[in-house]
Amino acid sequence: MARFNPAPGWPTPPPGWEPPPGWRPDPDWPPEPPGWRFWIEDDEEPAGPEPVSDTLLLDAAFEPPNPAPPAEPAPTPRKPYRALSRELRIALSVAPVVALLVLLGSMVVAAASSVTPVAQQEKLAPIPGPTTYADDSLWTDEPAVPAATPTPTPAPVYTPTPPPYTPPAVTTPAPVTPTPTPTPARTTPTPPRSPAPTPTPTPSPSATPTTTPTPTPGQAAVHEGRGDKVVQIQLTGPSLLALTHDGSQNFTVHTLNASGGKQDLLVSATGSYSGTRPVKATGPALPGSLNIRADGAWKITVKPLDSARTFTGTSLTGRGDDVVRISPATTTQVTLAVAHTGTREFVLSGGAEQSVLLTATGNHTGDVTVPAGTEYLTVRADGDWTLTRR
Repeated sequence: MARFNPAPGWPTPPPGWEPPPGWRPDPDWPPEPPGWRFWIEDDEEPAGPEPVSDTLLLDAAFEPPNPAPPAEPAPTPRKPYRALSRELRIALSVAPVVALLVLLGSMVVAAASSVTPVAQQEKLAPIPGPTTYADDSLWTDEPAVPAATPTPTPAPVYTPTPPPYTPPAVTTPAPVTPTPTPTPARTTPTPPRSPAPTPTPTPSPSATPTTTPTPTPGQAAVHEGRGDKVVQIQLTGPSLLALTHDGSQNFTVHTLNASGGKQDLLVSATGSYSGTRPVKATGPALPGSLNIRADGAWKITVKPLDSARTFTGTSLTGRGDDVVRISPATTTQVTLAVAHTGTREFVLSGGAEQSVLLTATGNHTGDVTVPAGTEYLTVRADGDWTLTRR
């Protein structure tokens, strides 16, 4: 197997090393001898230069050198007349400017020489006229005597003459006639009137406090108000409470015993409400007041139990909470068809103990058995309902 044979003075490559594509020796290494064999067999001793005819093997061992870039064409020498034409163009472009400057300078000098400043004209002496001699000494050897120069007469200076002073006219004031001072008239002051005595108000009779009359059996008592309140009620036995509320939040009504403790939750609704609820307690268990929690106006009417609606025909319809009296009372079991249209709980209670007979949620249709001895039915609903005898 052939291996790479470095030239003398080159570092020894590791075993099995082969020059990668495009590899070139470090320029700092000494050049290989002419005809050096770079590839020899493994068992062959390092060989010296090979004949010139084997240079083809050396060319095959190395990648051909990168081709030299094509030589740029030699620049064409500039002809002398081009350089002269450039200098000539520069001279020709500058000559008009120089000529213009010279022309402007000559014009400025000529204008300056033809104009004499005003200050210089004032300093120049007047041009003298011809000299006049007193005699014919011009023809003698004696010095000529110049004629006397007339002295200029100064121009008169205008002095303004002030106008003659005229004293102001003195005006004699007219005599002042004194005006007599009027004598003040004497006025007798009118004594103030004494204020009329204020009548002592007669005290009005004290208002008699309004008291809620005690309802007699068979009469209804009405209680009205707004918001949270505790209302005193007087019951003599089982009764009905007709309640209304026009608020938008929770509306609850609890019965309270004589000591103020809560007993039954009669109503728990949200927003507007209208319904009838029974109070079943008797004797000492009768509630003495109602605990009302509301956000709007409310009205509670206390009525006797026998004032409930009477179920005498084949069917009876209603809406919401109500108490129904069956007439006559059932002596045997009775089957009722019940229909309810609503979204909340529907509860039907009856019997002597008012036990729950039916419980449903939302819309409901079905039958229910009413035990014998039932005199009243209590309905808890939020929608429309119908009771039909079978």
